[in-house]
Amino acid sequence: MGEEYLGIPRLMWEADHEWRARKAFIDTNKQHYNGDRLASLSMSWANWRFMGCSYGPEVQDFPLKEAVSNYVLESCGLIQSSSH
Repeated sequence: MGEEYLGIPRLMWEADHEWRARKAFIDTNKQHYNGDRLASLSMSWANWRFMGCSYGPEVQDFPLKEAVSNYVLESCGLIQSSSH
């Protein structure tokens, strides 16, 4: 069995930086969602952020906003905060 975080599996094709970012997304949102919902949101966010995928408004309205994206990427060290 592959690597997991809070019961959510790492995808076979995920690069290390994508997995770190997805785990940070999971940490950021685990108090609001869990299980399959949290897993699917984290995958949708990663697909949007790293692969350029787009989704309908019902998906994009929450997990794909740039503010959430930047916070997650800053928290796992993939970008520097603009406030520095």
